[in-house]
Amino acid sequence: MTASEIVKQLLEKTVAGRASIEYLSAAEPVRLHTVEGFAQCIVRFTTDLSYLTNWGTPLLFGPGSILDAHTSHERIAKSELTRAVEDYVALVRHLVRQC
Repeated sequence: MTASEIVKQLLEKTVAGRASIEYLSAAEPVRLHTVEGFAQCIVRFTTDLSYLTNWGTPLLFGPGSILDAHTSHERIAKSELTRAVEDYVALVRHLVRQC
């Protein structure tokens, strides 16, 4: 049984017919590749990265706050954008050395 099936089962048992539940989507937890020397964190948000399996090992990395991502107030400071370019260059160099 997948994690999302377990959650659905627990939710339906808890609701016990007192409300209707409509599932619009479900995504399983994703364990992503990490790169030494780059900050990592675990977040409770979803990503479509697990559907992009033809592109090799997935990396989820970028500037800005996860709390602003894909919202009406999504934004990053110019300084964050500049830093992101430097980080992407460093990431590519690190990965190329691993090959």
